[in-house]
Amino acid sequence: MSVATLLASAARTSSGTAAISLTRDFSEAISAALLLDVTVDESTAADRLNVYVQHSLDGGTTYDDIGHFTEHAGNGGAKQYRMQWVRDITPTDPERLIAAASLGAGVVQAGPVGPDWRIQWAVTDDSGSASFTFSVKGQINRSRDNR
Repeated sequence: MSVATLLASAARTSSGTAAISLTRDFSEAISAALLLDVTVDESTAADRLNVYVQHSLDGGTTYDDIGHFTEHAGNGGAKQYRMQWVRDITPTDPERLIAAASLGAGVVQAGPVGPDWRIQWAVTDDSGSASFTFSVKGQINRSRDNR
């Protein structure tokens, strides 16, 4: 599969979420290579950007973290962060409470996932003028039987 845009590039000044819509459900995925591309950073050192990849087992009512990209500091400038997720590895924490935006920065929860995925971002605006322009791209790999 080719690289797809999972979250289009835009300037964001507040927290939010966006569903990832591709042609097949993500429960067939065996691995994913994901890229957070911060292209414009108009913030101060105290401002922060946290971006999570999440999945749902119940049709989108509740979400749980798959991974949390490294936290981006407001004065960090343009940067790219990579995340690698693999289904067939024993989960980092196989039994835990479902909680969106709860994984520590730079942590990926391996193991099976639900069919619905989304991106959640949190902007901490200590300066009163934080603005981050970023996108998320990814290559979602499926087993050969489910292409």
